[in-house]
Amino acid sequence: MTKKIKALLVIVLIFLLIPSILSFRIFMLNFLKVPYTLSYFITFIILGIIAVLFYKILKLKTSFSIKDTKLKYYLWSLAVLLFFILGDLVVGDIGPFRPSNLFVVLTFPIFVAFAEELIGRVVLLKTLSDAFGFKIALIAQAIFFAFFHYDFRVSAMVYFILGGVGLGLLMGPKKGNFIYPFIVHYLADVIMLLTRLYYF
Repeated sequence: MTKKIKALLVIVLIFLLIPSILSFRIFMLNFLKVPYTLSYFITFIILGIIAVLFYKILKLKTSFSIKDTKLKYYLWSLAVLLFFILGDLVVGDIGPFRPSNLFVVLTFPIFVAFAEELIGRVVLLKTLSDAFGFKIALIAQAIFFAFFHYDFRVSAMVYFILGGVGLGLLMGPKKGNFIYPFIVHYLADVIMLLTRLYYF
């Protein structure tokens, strides 16, 4: 199988699986009467498992270590984190999830960041980069990141596409390092959820 066919197959599978899993969350809420917060946890645990399966099946390689870090990674991480926080204030009310307590605020983003970063920045970015080059892969995974959030306002789409590009650049064109986009995504989600818990 050529790299391009493999990349296109991965895109199709992801675009079929993710809406199905998100629809399953609605099923859990309405028919199984699973509590609101638990339904989100289950959804992202399933997405994380699927991401790991893609990672293993495609035999992708990435670093999961903070060793050998250059200052530019820290500075870029800080810039992307600030973009997400300030963008959230400008765009406003991104995402339907409302945390119920501080435990949820600190734990839920672990599952979200893990699943979204492994699918977007490792599986999609690496597979598409091998097939079509890093620039096309960077834009494609950023568009996926935007659509994955199901907020189709123009301001929200631009926010998520630019954020996806920032996280993709943080991951890098070669083997990449999963830790930096994961930590930035986790911290951004925690800060945004804290504002929803205490201020909105």
